[in-house]
Amino acid sequence: MARLRNLARMTTATTGTGTITLGSAVNSFLTFANAGVADGETVSYGISDGSQSEVGRGVYTSSGTTLTRNVLRSTNSNSPISLSGNAHVYITVCAEDLQRHGQGRLVKSGSNLLFKPFKGNGFVINDRAEVIPSAGVSLAFPTAPTVTISLANPAVVSWTAHGLVAGTPVIFKTTGALPASIVSGTTYYVSATGLGTNSFQLTTLDGTSISTASQSQSGTHRIGFLRNIYSYMNSGVMTLEASQVAATIDSVTGIEIKTGDVTRTRVGMALDDSDGWVRTNKQKFVRSRFNESEITLLVPYVGAFTGSATAATWVIADNGNFPEWLSWEDDVVDIQYNMNMGSSTMNLNGYYMTPLIDNESTAASLEPAGDSSHVFLNAYLPTNARRIKEGITEGHHFSRSWVYAFNGGTNSINWAVFSTSNLNTCCGFQGKISSQ
Repeated sequence: MARLRNLARMTTATTGTGTITLGSAVNSFLTFANAGVADGETVSYGISDGSQSEVGRGVYTSSGTTLTRNVLRSTNSNSPISLSGNAHVYITVCAEDLQRHGQGRLVKSGSNLLFKPFKGNGFVINDRAEVIPSAGVSLAFPTAPTVTISLANPAVVSWTAHGLVAGTPVIFKTTGALPASIVSGTTYYVSATGLGTNSFQLTTLDGTSISTASQSQSGTHRIGFLRNIYSYMNSGVMTLEASQVAATIDSVTGIEIKTGDVTRTRVGMALDDSDGWVRTNKQKFVRSRFNESEITLLVPYVGAFTGSATAATWVIADNGNFPEWLSWEDDVVDIQYNMNMGSSTMNLNGYYMTPLIDNESTAASLEPAGDSSHVFLNAYLPTNARRIKEGITEGHHFSRSWVYAFNGGTNSINWAVFSTSNLNTCCGFQGKISSQ
């Protein structure tokens, strides 16, 4: 925020609407320098010039003793007043210095996004205190972009001026048939390899490059992708927009804005599936930047996963049912996996199960973790494992369940992870994402 200083009030002989050259201290007041204003510092200033007044933010330069003008409010319809050459310039407290911010929450409401008041209605946009309407601000889902996908190794997605960066999650749907290697509604990442202005390659969540060579496709393909949600004022009306442009911190206000555009303040982020905004128990793809201290994930287990091996090995055993979510950089992830373990050929001397987040490790490098228990032939044992992780980065994340089973010998074992009819409510992923 802009700095405040006491008793700083000076004359100026500047005329017009441009940068001010400061003169001397007004009688019984201090110069900006004597009041403690440093070279290059941003201050909240006021100007009094006869019947005209102005307040705003300005950058003080000690060489030449100048002050720039970024008007917040004025008697000239909030534009710079034209100075007469006999004005006083002083450091003051603006309403924007005392403004309330972040008193809203972004939610999914029906098919739209809604930014609504929460414990107040104050929100700062373009360094000005604005009011979130009582009914909130709605954003309908925009028409999804269409893309083309090459039948090649690797597959190349073409989309003019896409604006996506490496690691962006994307989801495809179509009016016909996608290439077999790209599953409708499944999340993929934009690859750093081959990333261009108008095209990009894909990887699976585990980083494997996508090949569509010798496959077929039909119809028109649509793409969903991660976007930031920004709020801005449009002729006095608070409005939302979705953009793939990253957010940054405004050096003056300390508020998150759209990179290169101080008129846009970030309120959240959302990943769509090209048909609409998505927020389910399995995919929490709408996140508010404010007042969302915790979200929950619940993914029931479906079917059974069967493993068979002579030597024990780590395998993913969630049958493709796993949670995905969007995180902020200060989130703490708490994932628990509940399941039943059984063996159909011989007793299991033991097994381990652990949920992992993103690509924390590979099967070859995993150390036994989570729960370890003995399972008798043709029996099942309810079990659970838990993973808590801090230091999550902003963006898309997921969790998979890994299982490691062994019998202590060389005989092949057949084992299964499954849910039973009387235990369906307890089986699967349960997660909690908390903001610190």
